[in-house]
Amino acid sequence: MTAEYTAAASAEVDVLLKDPDGKTLISRTVSLVRATTKRSQTIALTVPAAAAQAKYDVAVAGKASGRVLDTEKEAVAVETKVVVSITAPTRSQPVTVKPGDRVSVEFEYTADASAEVDVLLKGSDGKTLVSRTVSLARTTTKRSQTTTLTVPSSAAQAKYDVGSLGATVVRR
Repeated sequence: MTAEYTAAASAEVDVLLKDPDGKTLISRTVSLVRATTKRSQTIALTVPAAAAQAKYDVAVAGKASGRVLDTEKEAVAVETKVVVSITAPTRSQPVTVKPGDRVSVEFEYTADASAEVDVLLKGSDGKTLVSRTVSLARTTTKRSQTTTLTVPSSAAQAKYDVGSLGATVVRR
């Protein structure tokens, strides 16, 4: 989620995901810097896999007081399960790349609804070198798909990890 705020002083807030009964499903503490003009901050919340499909509220509460500062009603719906498994390249069969190389990434997936997933190359420092958003069709049986990533010309010749990140449901 992305939050916009102003703050007279640096502060910590709790971002809460609450079920329809008001019970907190997950909580994350976020630090806000002092800002007299409107600032924007992205906050990632990971919904537990065991969460039921329902509408959830996102609430922001003061860390010290616990007082709710803002609530977004029915902001999150757990709608789909997406499973992505990279089949090539792998840690046991890595690919060494140099600037400008194109890397074919093969993966298998299932998705309870149409979704998007980011496929990426990461350096040994954990930083993303290049990523690409790939659309996934709804399927209850395992499907194979390949996407191509182009290594930036500024990258060093090295071995990189391939991964996937953040399946997002596509609403149609």
